[in-house]
Amino acid sequence: MKTTATDLARHTARILGRVERGESVQIERHDRPVAEIRPVGGVNRPRVIQMLRANPFTAEEKAELQAAIKEGHKVFHGHGD
Repeated sequence: MKTTATDLARHTARILGRVERGESVQIERHDRPVAEIRPVGGVNRPRVIQMLRANPFTAEEKAELQAAIKEGHKVFHGHGD
């Protein structure tokens, strides 16, 4: 998304809401890009669940994800190889 510095000043909450939902925003002044606002790394649990529900998996993908989760659990809980 692109927006002007003026629009950012007038609609900060709306624009930050878009960033919170994962969108990057380029800020322009006098038709030139001057800054970018983007989400910080990482996501929270509700966002992960929202993304998973929005993108249905095939049976093969589900099995692969479940295996990765199982391996990750081992690593995080000190049971890795």
